[in-house]
This record gives sequence, structure tokens and C-alpha cells, in this order.
Amino acid sequence: MERTLWIVVLATIAWAVCMAIEAGGFDKSRSTGLIGRFASPVVMLELARSPHAFASILDQGDLQRNIKVMRSNTYMDFLFVVLYCATLILLGVACSAGVALRTTLATTVLATGLFDYWENVRLLGLLRVMQSMTPSEAILPRPVSLVKWALFAFDLTLVALAMLRSTNKVAGPLLMPMTAFVLLAAASTVIGLFRNNFIDLSVLCLFPALLCAAWIWRP
Repeated sequence: MERTLWIVVLATIAWAVCMAIEAGGFDKSRSTGLIGRFASPVVMLELARSPHAFASILDQGDLQRNIKVMRSNTYMDFLFVVLYCATLILLGVACSAGVALRTTLATTVLATGLFDYWENVRLLGLLRVMQSMTPSEAILPRPVSLVKWALFAFDLTLVALAMLRSTNKVAGPLLMPMTAFVLLAAASTVIGLFRNNFIDLSVLCLFPALLCAAWIWRP
């Protein structure tokens, strides 16, 4: 099980880096300051409050290029959903969480994945509509995205709880720092439901947590 977790964690890290590189192709040559220096256009599109706001984000540079980049990134996300769901569930197992905690974690993680897929479908639909220049016909992903992020925060809290309960079962000094990063990511996600720019902080906190996991459960 530990070897499987290690492989899945490494795959998750590698695919996340690939997605970040792909999203880096987003053109901001006409930036009006709408997208901050460290802000993710992906998260901003997911949580856009109106079709006009969605269009404004894409229009920070070459529109057709940005639509292409976001479409590719969204297709890549379908695999990423599988990877992060597997990582969270396997972490619960590797930490020897109780049956009730493992069952709850698996259920909420799968629900998160389903909402993430639903969000992707809405994003792809909206990008198609944007390409035809009729954004008013689109269905925004924001309501689905908020549910997904809320569930994700709950997932992270359950994983952190499992890690806290396993301090006497999992060896290594990195378990507590990893737990701290996971809890910080969960807190940032909750705040991000109300102040959306905090979602980016949540994602940044998870990267060192994954690196810790790759070291802790290395073969």
C-alpha cells in the first residue's frame, strides 16, 4: 500500500507541474490588473460571478489563445481529479485511519471528484460559447465550484485528522509539518469560499505537503 501511495503521490506532483506549465501559457499581454501576479486564471474562471467577468479574464490577452490554453488545462484536469482523489483516499489508508473515518473520507473525496468533473463540463461548455462570442448563453461553473471547494476543504480536514491520529504509527519527522500544511490548505480553502483569492494559497500549501508525503512513504 505504501509503495502504491508513493507512486500515486509522485504522479500527482508531476501532473500538477504539467498543468501549471500549461496554464503558464495564458496570455496576459493586455493585462488590466484583473489577474494578480500570483493569481491562477483557472481558479478565477471557475469562480467568475458573471459571464462578463468570465470573458474579461480571458480577454487579458489573446482571446483565442487563452481559450485554447484553458480548454487543454481543463481536459488535463480530468486525469488530475483521479490522481488527487486516489492520493487523499490512500493517505487515509496509509495512516491507518479507523473504518468510520476511512469510509467518510472516501465518500466525501468521491463526491468532490464528481463535482470537479461537473465543473469541468461547465467550463468546457462556457469556453465553447465564448469562442462563438455569445457568453450570455453560458452556464457558469461558480455554484458547482463552490460546492467542490467546500468538499475539498472537508477532505483535507479529514486527512489531517487521520495523520494526527497516526503520529505513533507513521515514522519520520515530516509528518507533523505535512499535517500543518494540509490544515493550512484546508483553512485557506474555507476562507477562499468567501474571499476567492485565498484558494490560490490553498493550492500552494498542498505542494510542500505532497513533497513531504513522497518522502515519508518512499519505498
